[in-house]
Amino acid sequence: MSKCCKGCGVLLQNEDPSKIGYVENIDQKYCRRCFRMRNYHEFQKVDIPEEQGSMLEKVNKSKGFAFFFCDFLNLYSDNIKCYHQIKIPKLFCVTKSDSIPESIYYENIRKWLQKTHHVTEEILFISVKNVHKLKEKLSRLPYQKIFFLGPTNAGKSSLVKALTNQSEITVSEMPNTTLNFIKVPYLEKQIYDTVGFADMYTLDDPALIKKTILKKQIRPLIIPVNESCSLLIEDFIRLQFDRQVQVTFFKSDLLKVQKVYGKNTALLDTPSFTKDIKARSHVYFKGLGFCYIKAPCKITFYNIAEEYINICESFFGGYHE
Repeated sequence: MSKCCKGCGVLLQNEDPSKIGYVENIDQKYCRRCFRMRNYHEFQKVDIPEEQGSMLEKVNKSKGFAFFFCDFLNLYSDNIKCYHQIKIPKLFCVTKSDSIPESIYYENIRKWLQKTHHVTEEILFISVKNVHKLKEKLSRLPYQKIFFLGPTNAGKSSLVKALTNQSEITVSEMPNTTLNFIKVPYLEKQIYDTVGFADMYTLDDPALIKKTILKKQIRPLIIPVNESCSLLIEDFIRLQFDRQVQVTFFKSDLLKVQKVYGKNTALLDTPSFTKDIKARSHVYFKGLGFCYIKAPCKITFYNIAEEYINICESFFGGYHE
């Protein structure tokens, strides 16, 4: 009889230590990867499981309801495309809402999601601290099957744990923690925690990922730049601007962004690509956060592939300025 890990949902096996789901004793509750994450905070990188390819098809064939979760720093179009692929009744949840700066109104983000990203369903702003909003919504839904979907690391498992007091689910700040459907009873319903939608062009360095985790409310970092200087993100991504412009970063406090001048950028002198940036744009660095560019300019990006950048109209444009 097959048995799944209580922490990540993967099928347990005791034949190959190099493969996911390995346990020494098949009667154990957790796979070795989950056990080491839960007890020693060690993280083992894994490839996106095959289950993810068929997950959305299974969800769309169900007669359930979907909550799509995406955190504030990752509201870029490649993630939101996944939302539009969900065909069952659904709503959109902006997670980690307690991290959003006080200067940004939820209503501006809601209108932006509706106008720019064509989200026509209900939009909620939630976090583990105000999980009661989720409880209230769930109590009114006439569906038995509830699917928690969204990008990897959007907080799905943390919210399941907060809702149900389910301590067996493995929660970590690393991507691809959940590897299969995990069914959790809630009132008279079944909540399904799922594999996160994984963008292949996001971070995979555990040390860098830890610097992106939001522990408190974001403090926007405002940096004026011009042609004589560059912005350096974590000592490896460089941005060069063609004119004077103000750049506002939204990111974790641990992620380093600094202004540097010519001699400090000698190791990053080969440009990757250049983009024309329209006024009032967001430039997303997938997995790192985003910056707001108020005036039009050209940015030359160094040491980062174009696929890791996503540019779109800002929610500041036309909403409250």
